[in-house]
Amino acid sequence: MDSQKSAQDVLRCNLCETPVPPLFCDLCHINLCRSCAGDHLLDESKEHKVGEFWHREIDTIMKNLQSEIDDVEFDQLSAFDKEEEKLTTKLNEISQVIEYIMHLSLDWKNSANCPHSLSSRYQVFFPGRINRDHLQEEFGSLSKPSMTKEERVYTMDQPSNKSFLEDPKVINSINTDYYQLYAVTCLTDEEIWTSGSDDIIKLYDSFKGILQKSVQTFSGNIPSDIAVTESGDLLYTDYNDRSVNIAKEDKIQQLVRLEEWRPQSVCHSSSGDMLVIMTSDDIKETKLVRFSGSKEKQTIQWDDRRQPIFSSGDQMYICENRNLDICVVDCGAHVVLAVNAEGKLRFRYTGHLSSTKGWFCPAGITTDSLGKILTSDSDNDCIHILDEDGTFLRYIDSCDLQGPQGLCMDSKDHVFVADSKSGTVKKIQYYK
Repeated sequence: MDSQKSAQDVLRCNLCETPVPPLFCDLCHINLCRSCAGDHLLDESKEHKVGEFWHREIDTIMKNLQSEIDDVEFDQLSAFDKEEEKLTTKLNEISQVIEYIMHLSLDWKNSANCPHSLSSRYQVFFPGRINRDHLQEEFGSLSKPSMTKEERVYTMDQPSNKSFLEDPKVINSINTDYYQLYAVTCLTDEEIWTSGSDDIIKLYDSFKGILQKSVQTFSGNIPSDIAVTESGDLLYTDYNDRSVNIAKEDKIQQLVRLEEWRPQSVCHSSSGDMLVIMTSDDIKETKLVRFSGSKEKQTIQWDDRRQPIFSSGDQMYICENRNLDICVVDCGAHVVLAVNAEGKLRFRYTGHLSSTKGWFCPAGITTDSLGKILTSDSDNDCIHILDEDGTFLRYIDSCDLQGPQGLCMDSKDHVFVADSKSGTVKKIQYYK
């Protein structure tokens, strides 16, 4: 029978046409019976590689499989799932082919004793069901590519929906003995640090208004701003001394000493870093610096067009929002602005047009659990509430504020306001 014209003929030795040859030369690409294999290997004019015929198909399949796996490129993490799906589909197909070849190999081996059995019928493949749960056991699995850029991921509890009170109300007042009160920051829901017109930083019970503790600045200068670390230590900036300091276990330690720059406002970020906004000695430049300990980690100063983001003023206050935006009060420019964690400008807010309010004069800033931004307006004796994109939402102007400046928030979204003219800290409820 002509093997080139018959679709039902069995495989034959290429040298003697013996049916079902058990061997194959990978280099010459011919089928060999065992008798002809010896003569073929004696031909020293070329190299030979003779092996079991049924291994040939499996080796070819596995080489192709490895080639396909090697060709998969995971340039972007977002493309991984698509590539994995393609590869899983290919593994299914290959699994079926291998199963078929394994059946053929048994038939080839059996036909060595009964060479006419294969020529007596035409083989048909009936594919079985592939259990996807066992693919990894059979073929292994690919790990997801690692990211080359270090990224920090923050998770935030989703707060419940809250609605504004029609009329925000003062639920507590704490009288301090400052001639003028500038800053307030929460240590806990029960304790607040305050600073004002002298070199003493004071800790008050936020319910009873009782003085708990006092810390004097190391230099004797009035602190520019105060903040609290995640571990509960007090941070303060000393504009005249060019330093950022920490009060820890009744001892004051200098964390950062600047040259040619003076620190203004400080806050502790959710990542554990310290954010400091500072002004050059000649008050011509302002920049925001992220510190890891005492080491500079990031500087934010210019926009994409190499224009300054901040004005050349000497009154700046900062806080970090829950979306990791850094919100800044630029008093000299009468603006509130926000940059994202990479330092890209997000928005500028220059006040809300109102027939009852005068020139916008921001003097303090904080954010709540829903990402709302609160900024005090010392000239108009009110607080502006913005959404996280800088859109005006409403005023808090019904609480008899007198020159409000520093702001901070407790865990229940009560805002503490440093009333500079009265020397009083007011605790205000503005959500229902």
